[in-house]
Amino acid sequence: MAIYDKANNKTESSDNTLKLSDNTLKSSDNTLKSSDNTLKSSDNTLKSSDNTLLIIQLIPLIIQLIPLIIQQIHHPL
Repeated sequence: MAIYDKANNKTESSDNTLKLSDNTLKSSDNTLKSSDNTLKSSDNTLKSSDNTLLIIQLIPLIIQLIPLIIQQIHHPL
C-alpha cells in the first residue's frame, strides 16, 4: 500500500510540473499577440497617411468643379 501511495505522489508531482510548463507557454503566446497588435496599429497609421495624400490631391479638382456646379444650378441643361 505504501508503494502505491508513493507512485501516486510521483504522478501528482509530475502533473504539477506539466501544468507549470503549460502556463509558461500561455504567457509567451500572450506576448506574441501583443506584438501582433502593435503591427496592426502601424498598418492603420500607414493607411491613414495614404488617405490624407489622396484628399490633398483631390482638393484642386474639387475647386475646379465648384464653378461648373454653380453654373449648372443657375442654368440647367
